[in-house]
Amino acid sequence: MLSDAHVRAEDESSHQKLSAALSDLHNLDPNAEAIILNGDMTDGLPEDYEAFRNILETAPLPDKLLYAIGNHEYYKAWHDDQGRWKPASFPNGETEQTSQARFLQFSNAENLYFERIIAGYRFIVLGSEQYRQSAPGNGEDAVLSAKQLHWLDEKLHEEDGSGNPIFVFLHQPLPYTVAGSGLNRGVVAYIPSSNRFCRNTRRLFSSQATRTGN
Repeated sequence: MLSDAHVRAEDESSHQKLSAALSDLHNLDPNAEAIILNGDMTDGLPEDYEAFRNILETAPLPDKLLYAIGNHEYYKAWHDDQGRWKPASFPNGETEQTSQARFLQFSNAENLYFERIIAGYRFIVLGSEQYRQSAPGNGEDAVLSAKQLHWLDEKLHEEDGSGNPIFVFLHQPLPYTVAGSGLNRGVVAYIPSSNRFCRNTRRLFSSQATRTGN
């Protein structure tokens, strides 16, 4: 899994870091079947996606790439038509639907949340369906609709007979799942075979919350 590459078209260092990370992953396991890119790959601008695509074209990659949308995939709303950072005029004509469509076109996914079966294991990818245009009070947190949560609940309760764990990915931490996100374990707690992956919670390893998970 990779997260928070933050590739910007004009930032050559971000291109180099992503290329190096993909090479490192390949060297660690040349036979890997998939990479999950768990959000914040870009700042959501068309030219950022193009730069990301160019890096992938020259990188050693497995057959399967799974993408989760992050909060930065909505960040075109902070830029004007010239790509300049313009928070005062947010959302700069950008809608959440446009940001989502751009992400889905790039990732070739049918939806912001989906399931894939890889080598007999179930991989569930979740994604925020809103950003600050319609949910300003949520800041950078993920907003999952009742429909998405119901879908997740059904998927986690499906029996496939394999006994294999289920891997669940979301860029932002689900509430109540990791250090700094709450006090209990939330929607996936009662599924003992589920494993949750999110990006960093920005907590120091030395903090009490990181050690206790609260």
